[in-house]
Amino acid sequence: MIPERILLITINIISTLVASFAFISVLRKQEKAGNAATYLAMVLAATAIYAAGYAMELASNTLDLILFWVKIEHIGIELIAPSWLLFALTMTGRQKYITPGRIVGLFIIPFIVLLSVFLGKFHLNPQLTANAPFPTLTYQRGFFAWLGIGYLSAYLGISFIFFILMYQNSAPAFRKQAQVLLISSLLPWIGMIISVTHHAPYNLDLAPLTASISGIIYFTSFQRFQILDIVPLARDVIFEGMGDSVLVLDNFDRIVDHNHSLIGIFPQVTPSIIGLPFQKVFPQYPTLVKMVEDHSPDIVEIQVQSDEKSSYYRCTLLPLSGPHGEVIGKVITFHDYSEVKLLIDQLSTLATIDNLTGIYNRRYFYELAQKELSRAERHNQYLSLIIFDLDFFKQVNDTYGHAAGDAVLAKVVEIFKQRLRKYDIMGRFGGDEFLILLPETNLDDASELAEELRITLEHSIITYEDHSFLIRASFGITGTPVTDPISFEDLVQCVDDAMYKAKKKGRNRIHVYSPEERNETLSRSS
Repeated sequence: MIPERILLITINIISTLVASFAFISVLRKQEKAGNAATYLAMVLAATAIYAAGYAMELASNTLDLILFWVKIEHIGIELIAPSWLLFALTMTGRQKYITPGRIVGLFIIPFIVLLSVFLGKFHLNPQLTANAPFPTLTYQRGFFAWLGIGYLSAYLGISFIFFILMYQNSAPAFRKQAQVLLISSLLPWIGMIISVTHHAPYNLDLAPLTASISGIIYFTSFQRFQILDIVPLARDVIFEGMGDSVLVLDNFDRIVDHNHSLIGIFPQVTPSIIGLPFQKVFPQYPTLVKMVEDHSPDIVEIQVQSDEKSSYYRCTLLPLSGPHGEVIGKVITFHDYSEVKLLIDQLSTLATIDNLTGIYNRRYFYELAQKELSRAERHNQYLSLIIFDLDFFKQVNDTYGHAAGDAVLAKVVEIFKQRLRKYDIMGRFGGDEFLILLPETNLDDASELAEELRITLEHSIITYEDHSFLIRASFGITGTPVTDPISFEDLVQCVDDAMYKAKKKGRNRIHVYSPEERNETLSRSS
């Protein structure tokens, strides 16, 4: 037996073994990858049959024996193209087009061609090549031969187009996968064209060799990138009708894929993040990282700041499960709820802020004040309360109208807010009365602030349209002693009484409520 013949037989035997090994390995992925693994296994099994049959054909010396092994080869040949097309449909997210009826339809022409092979209608006038160093088959192509070439070209061509579209429209991880699939689709096609056009030496069939190479390439790739472990199952979730942005992780929290809309949210989302740990790509969102690490089903809200605006997203973590319920990855969805957040903030503002002055309304001021009072009692800290009322404010409303009165109130609040600390709390008590809560402040410091506010207002001229106003105010001040707890309602009663005492003394002044006055007031109320 000549060396070239031994080499060709050896290559096809190796191809058979590799395809068989890949077939067994892919079957083990079937539980996780579902139909994608099933169809790929069919392709590899068919390739193994094809390569084994061709190895035996090359080892045969008689026409009858060669024709026998050619029939065996065609069992594999007629399975490859429809199985590969089914695999292409699955991997490119077109599973919905796969129905039992269509599967049967895909195999009708291959079955007819296979039947023609066994009935002797495919290879017309078969004979051994006269000028070859070892026996090879030559024959005339009839209708069934061209039918076989036609459907093989069509099935492989359609698969190739699907993978091109997948490459163009996919996120980065799918582009890597599509590159592998494109090469795997192209090689058998090239081998078939070379053989059909008689460009192979000694009329050899290169298709089993190129098909085996395709199988090796794809098998090596999915072993390396674990494509079948996660992507086929995630694809429908990601690319079929998802309005939200989506990120797919494997069981080690490595980024496997994402859809295009995620790129518009996070500037760090580039092709280079594929395969990186989630924690490394999104360190600025600790609540999101914690959700991933804890496998938490809770919804996490994050704020994403861009140059133009802030956006708000609700993030949900969903387990990605295999056909039998085993977890093979995670899917994070990012739902943009910026408009809802804006509406909630607006409603919250309406519920907590006085619309005229922009400070807290009475209800919310009381709520915050109760918390500060409880904190002061827990930590044995001072807390002071100031109330002020604009003197003769009714005359402004009666003389110049309520619009002028509103402008005066807003301006007074603006002037006083500039004198307060960031943690002081100011609220509208009602009408032209206002409260200022001063955490960690004793009565002496509170009275100094009240006097400063009074003098500032006294030296201010407030204008509205063509009118100028000299506004004065009367202030009452009280506070909580460290050792004597008091309710906030009692505190308000005391400070209100202090303000009226300031008015009785002539207005435009402050009155600090002494402990004796406080005790007298509280004893009367009890």
